[in-house]
Amino acid sequence: MKPFSDPRIASGRQRPRRMTRLFPIALPVAMLALLACATNGSAAQDAESGDGLQVTVMIYSGRPDPTFTIDDEATFEELRGALSAAERADFEGETVIPSILGYKGVRVENRSGVAGLPAVFLVYDGAIEVRDRGRRFLADPDRRLERSLIQEATERDVFGDDERAPGIIREDLGGPSGPVS
Repeated sequence: MKPFSDPRIASGRQRPRRMTRLFPIALPVAMLALLACATNGSAAQDAESGDGLQVTVMIYSGRPDPTFTIDDEATFEELRGALSAAERADFEGETVIPSILGYKGVRVENRSGVAGLPAVFLVYDGAIEVRDRGRRFLADPDRRLERSLIQEATERDVFGDDERAPGIIREDLGGPSGPVS
């Protein structure tokens, strides 16, 4: 390797001109990237900051999934009823959430400790995974809980301008009780 011929560069006192020219461009680009990252998560942060249950409809790959907060007692009671009506089940997999593209179910996190509801539960295709001091599985063959959560998401317009998402989910929820209205 050939040493630097300019003694100022070889001693580390002066940067090569190419680095000096790129710095004024690189700094604003880096700042804009950080700003974009900070504002991109604001919708998810809004949902996380509320009291109650954070509900995530897992449908996208490569972009954030829609999230909303449930904070009313009537819906808490409906969810308690759906969970208590579900029957204990044997489940052979690691989780009820499949590793697929497209709709993968619903994740509910009880971040504020709503009484009578588990810390986390996941729902997909008639199976419910409850994570609260361990893990157990329940069966909901009519998909009552899943339909209720998707209906809530649809009423709250969490899919925004993505007109395909509700159709994809409705098609998946076709099952014995028909699609979500």
